[in-house]
Amino acid sequence: MALAKDIGLAASLGINVARYSHAGIVMTELIGRWSTLGFYPHDPQNEVLVFLPDGTGVFEFYWWRLSSYETFNYVVESNQLTIHGTEMYAYSDDTKHVETETSRLRFVSSFSIRQDDHQATTGYVNLLEFDRPFSLSRATKFGRRAADVDVSVYKPPVFAGMDTDRQV
Repeated sequence: MALAKDIGLAASLGINVARYSHAGIVMTELIGRWSTLGFYPHDPQNEVLVFLPDGTGVFEFYWWRLSSYETFNYVVESNQLTIHGTEMYAYSDDTKHVETETSRLRFVSSFSIRQDDHQATTGYVNLLEFDRPFSLSRATKFGRRAADVDVSVYKPPVFAGMDTDRQV
C-alpha cells in the first residue's frame, strides 16, 4: 500500500518513476531523507542522504551547521546502488557566497533496508545499510524516521548566516 502511495504521489507531481528491483526491494523504498544523527546524537557531524522519486538526490554534510551539499543521480540495478554526483555546493566564509563545482561523488555499493531494532533509542523506523562506508564518510548506515518518507516538498538546504535569496 505504501509503495502504491509513493508511486501515486510521484505520478501526481508529474515525475516519471522508474522502478528497479533489488532483491525484492523496489527503488521507491529508498525514497526519503536518511540521516546518521540518531546514531551519534552528541556528534557535531550529521550526514543526510535524500533520495527523490525521479532518480536524483542530495547528500547534505553538517558540521555543527550545514557545511556542504552535493546533488546526484542514482540508480538501483541488480544488487547495487550507484550514485553519481552532479554538483557540489559549499558556503565560503571568505567570500560570503555559495561556491559551486562539479561533484566528485561516486559511490557503488550493495545495500539493505530493514526495520530499526533500536527505534526507541535512535528514533528511526528504517535503516539503510551499505556494505562499505558512504563516500569519504565513516557511515555505513543511515536511519529514516516515519515523517522523512515524504520528500514531495523537499528543497535544498539553506546555509546559515546567508540570505535565502542568495541561496542556490
